[in-house]
Amino acid sequence: MEDYRNNENMASGIEARKDWIDLLRAIAIFGVIILHVSVPYVSSFSSFKDINWNQALFLNSSVRFCVPLFLMISGILLLNKNYSLKEFLFKRFTRIVYPFLLWSLIYFFVHHSIQHVSFVEVGIELFKTLKTGAEYHLWYVYMILGLYLFIPIINSWIKTTKLNEVRYYLIIWILVLSFNLPYLNKFYTRIDFVYFTGYLGYLLLGYYLYKSKSIINRTKGFFLYFLGIVLTYFLTLIFALKDNEFVNVFFEYLTPNVILASISIFMIFKGYEIKNPLFLRGVKWISKYSYGTYLSHVAVIIFLSKFNLLFNTPVVFLTILLNAFIILLLSTFLIFGINKLPLGKYISG
Repeated sequence: MEDYRNNENMASGIEARKDWIDLLRAIAIFGVIILHVSVPYVSSFSSFKDINWNQALFLNSSVRFCVPLFLMISGILLLNKNYSLKEFLFKRFTRIVYPFLLWSLIYFFVHHSIQHVSFVEVGIELFKTLKTGAEYHLWYVYMILGLYLFIPIINSWIKTTKLNEVRYYLIIWILVLSFNLPYLNKFYTRIDFVYFTGYLGYLLLGYYLYKSKSIINRTKGFFLYFLGIVLTYFLTLIFALKDNEFVNVFFEYLTPNVILASISIFMIFKGYEIKNPLFLRGVKWISKYSYGTYLSHVAVIIFLSKFNLLFNTPVVFLTILLNAFIILLLSTFLIFGINKLPLGKYISG
């Protein structure tokens, strides 16, 4: 009977672990949509005194963790695992590439007219488009494909390494990224730090935080998250005041302020148990279709914008959140519906 209880508790722990990862993924995809909905407001900078711009800037600053969070989740799920090279590449690439190519085609034909154009010309233009991306948000897929090529190699290292060696990499990674910031970049040397400058750090960061036994006090976690937001917001505001234009250097995902916010969000929800069954069901539903939602949500934004269906309230902050929530639901329902079609999983992701 005792063994049964232990097994039952272990199974419950595994489920709880999956739940908080699903929650992080749901938060990340909602953050991506908030970010993209707020971009037009942020990029239309006229004055740092503009209240609407400041509201959009703060909201955008608060969700910069979204892409890092996706990568950190990948670090949990893909590192220190047993799989063959062929198995990994086939399974991961087919899941990523097929939906990506199909949605790239959709975006291509949204932006390109094929009337009075030969088949060869369409093919050449499509090839050029696929080289760089058919839509702005698809940069993430190109980046993740590059990381996937390296994961089988880094996975072998992770299996034999200790956490303090992963920590060693992360410390250098954060320090090197800091030298890319204004004023700090004057301390940059000719030492070749290229191996410590990319998105690989987020995979290792997610894995490290997951394996670390420490669970941050949630009050401290929210404080550190707020600190990350404040740094992103005020540093961007200061440079806007200095140059009288929007400067997005502190919006970059590979900056210490965004890393701080990303770590905080991860640690706040690490091991979090969702007790409300209805909320849990919604979280798992959004998480399951998050990749397809990522691919499709810009198409939903384009459609709603074209037919003037986006909401507009007197408060920009509420406008962005309301539209982002509606776009999240529409995009997820779209992918959910596509997934039910024959071969739909190859489109939905």
